[in-house]
Amino acid sequence: IVDGKAICCNPIPMADVDVMMADAEKNDYTCIVVGEKRIGVYNPKQVYYDVFVRDLAVQNIDMDIDVKDIMRNEQILQLTPFFSAEYEKEIMEKMPGCVSGRWNPTFTDITAEQADKGKGLETMAQYLDLNISETMAFGDGGNDESILRRAGIGVAMGNAGDEARAAADYITTSVDDDGVKNALEHFGVI
Repeated sequence: IVDGKAICCNPIPMADVDVMMADAEKNDYTCIVVGEKRIGVYNPKQVYYDVFVRDLAVQNIDMDIDVKDIMRNEQILQLTPFFSAEYEKEIMEKMPGCVSGRWNPTFTDITAEQADKGKGLETMAQYLDLNISETMAFGDGGNDESILRRAGIGVAMGNAGDEARAAADYITTSVDDDGVKNALEHFGVI
C-alpha cells in the first residue's frame, strides 16, 4: 500500500483458508487470521499469549474480533498457525496455493504463493521504477529468505537464523547492535 492505494494484493485462495481453519478446529490449535483490514485469533491457547503477547510484545490484536466475520467479509492475506515444523510440511501439501515462512519454532506465517516478501520487493521496485539491483533488504528469519535472495543486496542481521544467513549476501551485526546502520555504512549508503 502506497499513499492509501493498494499496489498489489495476493490473497490466500479461500479453498486453502478453509483447509487451514478446518484443520485448526479438528486438531485444536491457534491460528491468527489476517484480513485486509482486521486481524483475529481463532482458538487462542496459552502458547499464543506466551509467544505473541509476552515474548513478541504484540499488544494490538483485538481478541473480540470474530474470525468467521473476517473470513466472510475480507480477503485473507496471512494465516499464522501455531504448530510444529514437522506438521507444517504435512498441512502445506493440502494448501497448494500457499507458501510458508517460519521464523519462530512455535508458529509459521502462511501467505499466497505469489505473496512472499521477495515478490513484494519486485512489485515495489517496479512501481518506483527501480532496478531490482538497486534494492537492499534486511532480515533475520525464515520468512525473510525470499527477500534476501531477491534484493540487489540481501543483508542478514547478526541475530539471524541459519536460513536467513544462507540467503544473504552479507551478514551485519545484530539488530540490537546497530546492524542496519552498520550495513548501510559498510555499503557506503550512509
